[in-house]
Amino acid sequence: MDIGALFATPAEVARRPWENDVHMIGVSSLAAGHLTLVPELKAELAQQGRPDILVVAGVLYRRTINAALYAAGAVANLRAGDDIGDARRICWRNSMRIWAMRSNPARQPEG
Repeated sequence: MDIGALFATPAEVARRPWENDVHMIGVSSLAAGHLTLVPELKAELAQQGRPDILVVAGVLYRRTINAALYAAGAVANLRAGDDIGDARRICWRNSMRIWAMRSNPARQPEG
């Protein structure tokens, strides 16, 4: 685990995988900027040659922006108060499904 700066731009965050062998990035914003930050971060990661890095979003109200964050490229949405064990399982399950689909493009996503 590598913990980055409290305040960072998507471009700054996208450089961290190169520096620290990161496979997943967690994004949280008290300013409700998830729907802007997640797509910008995914674009920066792709531009820097790391589209394989998975993004997890920390949100206050999961139900209200869940679908939009998934569409923006997040693989999981976690909220304050989630049990750490549950959060780990959610991230692991979703990341394994994404990596499996990437390694076998013919495989259809599970509902």
